[in-house]
Amino acid sequence: MQAARISARPAISHWRWGFWSFVLGACLLVMPFRAVRVVGSSMDPTLHDGQRVLVDRWYYRLTGLFRYDLVVVRHEGENWVKRLAGLPGDRLALVYGPEGTINDVLNLDSGLGPPPGARIITVPPEHLYVLGDNLAVSQDSRITGPLPLSELIGVVRTPTMGRVFPLPRGG
Repeated sequence: MQAARISARPAISHWRWGFWSFVLGACLLVMPFRAVRVVGSSMDPTLHDGQRVLVDRWYYRLTGLFRYDLVVVRHEGENWVKRLAGLPGDRLALVYGPEGTINDVLNLDSGLGPPPGARIITVPPEHLYVLGDNLAVSQDSRITGPLPLSELIGVVRTPTMGRVFPLPRGG
């Protein structure tokens, strides 16, 4: 009868365990983020042409989207950095100026009443209504209409990983 052989696996060194834990942790922290360059002056005064911003492509899904978040959408081959003005189901008042252009967009779900002459729209399911902070030059949902949620790349983060940016126009 042969003696049963017991092969003992060598223990994993704590250094190797620590190294792979560090690599995995670094990947989980870095991979969901991407740097995006702001193009144009549509987000002045909040963000400026050429400024690079950090975009959270994954973690925002844990807490959801909020009105007035800065978001990046991919529309017709371009990355747009815009402010989220309307979520699916929100009622918005489009305020027209004397020249017939939309001068302001008010979210009626925040308790505001519609101003006289405003056109009321509802953001469809699975769509977002985005605006540039500089309404005079911004190409945004006022022109394209609400954008599909599938075009959303992510939420812009501050250098401290927050997501609150000052509102323009004393907003």
